[in-house]
Amino acid sequence: MARTPQFDRNDELEQQLWDLAYGLLDEDEADVLQGRIDDHPSVADLWVKVKDQVDLVASATRYDGPFIELARPDASSNGLFGVVHGICGHF
Repeated sequence: MARTPQFDRNDELEQQLWDLAYGLLDEDEADVLQGRIDDHPSVADLWVKVKDQVDLVASATRYDGPFIELARPDASSNGLFGVVHGICGHF
């Protein structure tokens, strides 16, 4: 299915809304976009969708488990280098 200009505009608008959600727009761009959100119900609906997705991404990337302290292996333990060297040394 070919993409129409309307779909491209919606994708661009959605990207701008993601940028707004993450604070990536300069103040003037953010103000203009907020005006579109306030003035156009379809843009406001898309803004709600984007905010829900932002919340979902934040939830999915949050680790709520116990604190785990990882120790860096010392240089004498070969670590991953030893594994890679062992594998590559056979070729």
